[in-house]
Amino acid sequence: MSNRGFTLIELIVVILILVVLVTVGVPSFISTFDNIRVQKAAEFLEQLMNTARSEALRRNTNVYLDVSGNSFCLGTTTPCTGDIRTDNVASSVTITPSVASLRFDNIRGLPPSTGADYTIVGGGTTSTVSINMLGLVKISGG
Repeated sequence: MSNRGFTLIELIVVILILVVLVTVGVPSFISTFDNIRVQKAAEFLEQLMNTARSEALRRNTNVYLDVSGNSFCLGTTTPCTGDIRTDNVASSVTITPSVASLRFDNIRGLPPSTGADYTIVGGGTTSTVSINMLGLVKISGG
């Protein structure tokens, strides 16, 4: 008579090992997803700033970037009507601007002389997107 298969004790040990691995691995996956969401939101904000600058020059009018919570609005009026673009990032990401509305002028496509900072938070991850008075965008953190 041959013994084929596993004993109950062997199966319980394997299941316990799997439970421990999943318990350790899931938080790191969640953290990784938070990092990705925050990084994508920062890159998207950078793209919108560059779009606002080029649209201000192309249309020969001031262009405004309004950010609230996780939504973006790009338009030629303030408060923004979205005549250029509106969009959202992941609902688990919150963006806090240092200015209510960022204006890009129609002459040089530049923001105000003070620039602006945007803090992006998602889960336990934080990133900052800054634009200086020359229109250069910098992403830090995340």
